[in-house]
Amino acid sequence: MNIQLNLDTRNNNGADGGSFSNQLDVVFGATANDDWRPDSSMSDVKHILQSLLRPLIDGTRHDESTGYGHMLKDLKQAHDYDALSDLVDSLADTDACFNELSAIGYQIETIGKAMQQISSSVSDSRRRAEADAKRKAAAAKRRDKAQAEYVDDFHGAVLGYLAFHADYAVLAEQMARAVADHATPVGSGTVARTKRIPIEQRAEAAVIAWMRHQTTGYDGMVVPRVKGKRREVRRQLAAQSKHLLARYRSGEANGEECPLQRALKQPETTKAPS
Repeated sequence: MNIQLNLDTRNNNGADGGSFSNQLDVVFGATANDDWRPDSSMSDVKHILQSLLRPLIDGTRHDESTGYGHMLKDLKQAHDYDALSDLVDSLADTDACFNELSAIGYQIETIGKAMQQISSSVSDSRRRAEADAKRKAAAAKRRDKAQAEYVDDFHGAVLGYLAFHADYAVLAEQMARAVADHATPVGSGTVARTKRIPIEQRAEAAVIAWMRHQTTGYDGMVVPRVKGKRREVRRQLAAQSKHLLARYRSGEANGEECPLQRALKQPETTKAPS
């Protein structure tokens, strides 16, 4: 929104009213995204109105001058366009401005029309902003709901993949929660976020990745910079992890020194890439 308001010393007939020596310009601007920022424009409008009121105060009878003086006081205290608009209406009703052909009457009328445009534009901008905020809030709510549902689904898929013996049901729940909490956040970039493979395969890959970083020495390994070597190491560690999982599925005894149990006992499992 960009309203250009030109206030000059001529009336509607083109005659020079003599109220101002120079043309007064006010630009009511807005930011690129149409967020209304009226502070500077209000200052300009108040300046113009003060310029219109001063000659009236100085050049009229005492009783009229007092009335204009009150208007000037109200003008200084105005903090929004509604207050300014009311002041313009009051000023337009005075004898000095009643004649629409007078220079000052024409200028007051011009300001009033501009402020009507401002009010309309501000209202439209505010309505659009409110509607946009509601749409964004609704979209965020839908995303949060979808994310919560996916976390639950993924947690269930991890539990299904682990399929631990009943003796280790509590451990399975702890591990499933740890894997889901790490793998499911939006923007995490883990395999859990891809839709190219079924959720069951995502759960398996996320479990193996989590175990690689939490139950093996992978993060501290120095892998030779040989093509295919890192992939080979990851395959070997994946085989070790699957063997460990098989022991829990069969119900075999695993002591507290088991790397899986040690990892789950840590206060906060170290976050690791997928």
